[in-house]
Amino acid sequence: MKVREIMTTDVECVVPDTGVRELANKMKTLDVGLFPRSRKGNPVRG
Repeated sequence: MKVREIMTTDVECVVPDTGVRELANKMKTLDVGLFPRSRKGNPVRG
């Protein structure tokens, strides 16, 4: 099995100022445990 076979290409992101409640709702709705953060389409480090 390869990673590309189980990973999604339809990635959801949040911006750094997304509220905790909004993030929790998205995580529950999409059944995910992690969300990448982005700023103007670029990943935020840290």
